[in-house]
Amino acid sequence: MPTETQAVDTTHPAPDATRSRAEHAEPAIVLHAAWSDRALHLWGERIGPPPDSAPAAPGEGEDAVHPLAASPEDLRSALAGSGLISTAEGELVLILPAREGKPLPSPTLAHATAMRADDDDEESEDPVLTPFRVPTVRVEAGEIPGLLERLDTDDDDEAVGALLGDTVRFFATSSRLVRHLVARQRFAPTVTQSPEGLMAGLWQPWFSDQESARRVSMLASAMPAAARAVRDTFEHDGWSVLEDFLMRVTDAWCRAALLADEMGDAIDGRDPAVDAHVAWLTGLLGVEDELAAS
Repeated sequence: MPTETQAVDTTHPAPDATRSRAEHAEPAIVLHAAWSDRALHLWGERIGPPPDSAPAAPGEGEDAVHPLAASPEDLRSALAGSGLISTAEGELVLILPAREGKPLPSPTLAHATAMRADDDDEESEDPVLTPFRVPTVRVEAGEIPGLLERLDTDDDDEAVGALLGDTVRFFATSSRLVRHLVARQRFAPTVTQSPEGLMAGLWQPWFSDQESARRVSMLASAMPAAARAVRDTFEHDGWSVLEDFLMRVTDAWCRAALLADEMGDAIDGRDPAVDAHVAWLTGLLGVEDELAAS
């Protein structure tokens, strides 16, 4: 009987292939992850002394740039041995604890540099949640499982030039749940409607059995606060972030398998304008999820 990984993960490269460019590299960043706008955004805190020049002061109405944020080039360089494919860049606004306008280091960065993530000095000001902009590398849903598995199962984080923050490990664990559900064929087709009224097909994970529901609940309760720090439409709701992540990654995996098997050929030549079922299938069997007009 095939294992879960054998059943659905056919893109995992050999270990040597993912380590060749960055083997034994000195960690340059602490790597973090956040889910927003249908993609996993990787961002980083630089390890080492602060840069010689501070980020430019924000303009009126703008949020400050995180002073230790790694650039997209730094991120790709640090992850050169990870098999990262994406070259898309993005930007997020994160709501992070700060003191005197400076973000506190993440626990991973504090541990790596012997800094304190928080200061117990009674005279210190209490941390204040503050927005900071960070540049990101945007990873689409189909690339996520393989990338996170390579990162999280590497015994030596330094091999990819980055230390992993708790958020990376959290989303790696969430991705493994998707693998488990897909291997057990615990997914179903559905239709979604955007606020603008657009209809789309979606393969969604099935959580109705007791064991799956328990695992999802445990994941949601274990979510690091930083995983829901993005200022976006999820409004820092952990369950909404996790649910959308699981749905989009499940959809990407199912869709890729159906495309590989050329299942879309089954509706070639059929008119979605006269057949609602064909219209629905156009959003499930192709690259695009938007339903054809019916």
